[in-house]
Amino acid sequence: MMDKAAAQHAYAAMQRAKGCPPMSLLKTLVPLVHAAAFEPAGCQRVALVLAQMHDVCGGVVQATMGHIANRAGLSKAQARKHVHALITEGVLKVTGNAHGGAPGQSPDYVFNIRLLEQLAASTPVLFGEQGDESGHEAQDVYRFQVSAGGAQFLACLVGDPGFRRVVFWRVDGQRESYGEVALKVLLCDLSARGGWHCHLMPNGDPDVPHEQMFDLTLEEVAQLATWAQNAALGRVESLATA
Repeated sequence: MMDKAAAQHAYAAMQRAKGCPPMSLLKTLVPLVHAAAFEPAGCQRVALVLAQMHDVCGGVVQATMGHIANRAGLSKAQARKHVHALITEGVLKVTGNAHGGAPGQSPDYVFNIRLLEQLAASTPVLFGEQGDESGHEAQDVYRFQVSAGGAQFLACLVGDPGFRRVVFWRVDGQRESYGEVALKVLLCDLSARGGWHCHLMPNGDPDVPHEQMFDLTLEEVAQLATWAQNAALGRVESLATA
């Protein structure tokens, strides 16, 4: 049986043949998964198990659902649910043996590292002091204050083209999620059908009492939309690519 070192060497040769970076250049994913803080807790445990496999095996992420479940301390049904959630979110992709393949084979998984970095950057644990030494915010982070109520928020642009969205966090003494809006919805005419409701709500819950919501003015929404479009590479060719 091929040992781990030999398997890694063979995998590295295969990756070089594909034009992929050598293992020494692969990004360590466990810290990113810790920072992304997936919910619920079971999903975070599954993501960490897969990230640990990526880091320990030099980018090799091959595991049966039973193996993932055992390492995460979950049932196979729970592990499968969380793996599918990560795939739906776009964080994870099956690149081979999606149904297990021949006996003894397991699916191959690959992380969307760019999206994982964006999710990690948009979590409140990293919100202490954003920006560089000049005090400027990162391009994909927007700090603003709602005139009605005076609460301060960060908006973060996450996701790949076609699936971009803006997530909101309250940052004036609290670190609380206030929902999200798809970029294509934010950029729509507010009076048009399907336009954004312009409310920020704790955890994005539409059923919270209205006094817990923050209503953005038309000017505030326009400024937010301008920032989001500029952050999305300066332009959006169409709402379909938002």
